[in-house]
Amino acid sequence: MGLVDPIIDKYLGAGSESLNEHELVMVCVWMLEAEVNNGGFNQFFWNSAGDISIETVASLHKIGASKTASIVEAANANFGEMVHLKTEKFVNRNLRRLRKVEF
Repeated sequence: MGLVDPIIDKYLGAGSESLNEHELVMVCVWMLEAEVNNGGFNQFFWNSAGDISIETVASLHKIGASKTASIVEAANANFGEMVHLKTEKFVNRNLRRLRKVEF
């Protein structure tokens, strides 16, 4: 079992409110990398990682990954207030908009 596994389990079982600051950073960065590398932003927003997309931006800034934070922030801006709405049509439409954004 890796270092992050128990923390991911804690998040999945009790939510982000159960994590301390360092654990939240670890979960956000880990889940972003895992989801985007496996299925792109489609998968990131569709799965539970999308539920902490706002916290992911802050976490990326905390570790000095400002360029990646700006990419996630642009993705969040395309999803707007409805970042947690998970319909395939909504996710795909907004991801198409994101592909047109220059970074």
